[in-house]
Amino acid sequence: MLLDKRGKSSFSTIDIGPDHRCFSIRITRSKRRSIVLSLGQDGVPQLKIPFQLTSDEAKGFLKKNIDWLEKSIAEQKVLFSQQNKYYDGGQIRYLGKLYRLEFVKARCPIIEISGDTFFLRCSEKMMEFAEKQIVEWYRNRIRLILPYRLRMINERFSDSLVPRAIKYRKMKSSLGNCSRYGDLTFNVMLMRSEFSQIDYVIAHELCHLRCWAHDNSFYSLLEVIMPDWRNREERLAVDF
Repeated sequence: MLLDKRGKSSFSTIDIGPDHRCFSIRITRSKRRSIVLSLGQDGVPQLKIPFQLTSDEAKGFLKKNIDWLEKSIAEQKVLFSQQNKYYDGGQIRYLGKLYRLEFVKARCPIIEISGDTFFLRCSEKMMEFAEKQIVEWYRNRIRLILPYRLRMINERFSDSLVPRAIKYRKMKSSLGNCSRYGDLTFNVMLMRSEFSQIDYVIAHELCHLRCWAHDNSFYSLLEVIMPDWRNREERLAVDF
């Protein structure tokens, strides 16, 4: 189903374009009279439409604007790739939100968030090692946040299986992995993503505890545990 008739935002995967490319789009119906297509801060296209607009009409509007949509998504990916360069005035993402990075000279190193600003307070010498300090901050945050979310998601399974150990590392290409011994490792850079995306990675690795390979049984289990996993995966792909 393409559209949510209740006036609430919903995610839909829509097949448009000559090559039948699929887009994950956040759609909202309201009393508005016009149609607005934009790109959210998280890189997900947003379509705001009137209540009376039909699914075919909305899809036709998207087809007419496919060039703008593809260009905007490509530009957003470039912007995301330029983030986390760890310089004064740069941009930092935390839990899906963008913050302006600001260096503040201070004796004791500390990281604080206030409003839309991500403050790195440290000595002038330590500012050269901003990346290391911020990655370590991500590591501390994921250690606090992830175990609780993992327990909550693991309760969705019908068995009592739990990971042997949970580890955290900065990884270049992997968001998480599961060893044959039942150890789960998560990328500390997941702290840049929204909770819904983090939860998807957790669910994915917990499914690997039960089904080692990416086979039909794995995806059947993932479908039961997290029915909207495809939308979460698509949105996560924008970040990494």
